[in-house]
Amino acid sequence: MRLVLWIASLVPIAAQAAPAKSDFSPSEVRSLTAKYADCVVGERGPLAWRIMRDNPGNEVIIKRYPAILIPSCIAEIKPWGLDMRFPGDIYVNALAEALFRKFLTGVSLKDLASVPALTHRPFPVIDEAKLPKNRRLAEVARERFNNTLGTAYLSRFGECVARQTPDGAKDLLSSAMDSEAEKAAFSRLQSALGKCLSSGTQLKFGKSVLRGAIAMNYVRLADAAYPDRFPMTAVR
Repeated sequence: MRLVLWIASLVPIAAQAAPAKSDFSPSEVRSLTAKYADCVVGERGPLAWRIMRDNPGNEVIIKRYPAILIPSCIAEIKPWGLDMRFPGDIYVNALAEALFRKFLTGVSLKDLASVPALTHRPFPVIDEAKLPKNRRLAEVARERFNNTLGTAYLSRFGECVARQTPDGAKDLLSSAMDSEAEKAAFSRLQSALGKCLSSGTQLKFGKSVLRGAIAMNYVRLADAAYPDRFPMTAVR
């Protein structure tokens, strides 16, 4: 028996088939993804940290860091088989949360004023005149553009929130998923979320995506603040 945990695929969007139906609830998906990421970080922590520093997109990870996908970790959480697929930065963000749990629960990021702004992937540009004439392929290109644009903005948004309130970000990442503590932590972040939202901008994403973006940037800020403290150099 092989169960499907659908979050979407790491392959380029043009190659994706229609989403499979997940056999798990959203809460179970979050839990299983976290367990998988914890296992991967336990096995390949230095490599996961290197990925945080390099900040690649999901499409790059498979080509550049194939060792970060560990089949035995899937077997560990579901011995009878599990088909895990990830969209956007979901996998990178899950690794960031696992790195936080392993290395950063006791680290304070009180003063980030001296930490330079993080680098983020550039905002994409689309030229409608150069899109494929085929309607389906053109829509695929527009969807890829919109996804990349949203991810690029969300990455910057996550850094802003982590800088606005490092303690608030830490409280969120220390809370159990889908718990009252997580709900309370999100509530306390409302002021920072509002300050970081560009005027006239509307964002629509779930709490898991927002939490992951904050985690990714919290880890990267910790790396920048304490460049010799964490295991990013001993890459396997």
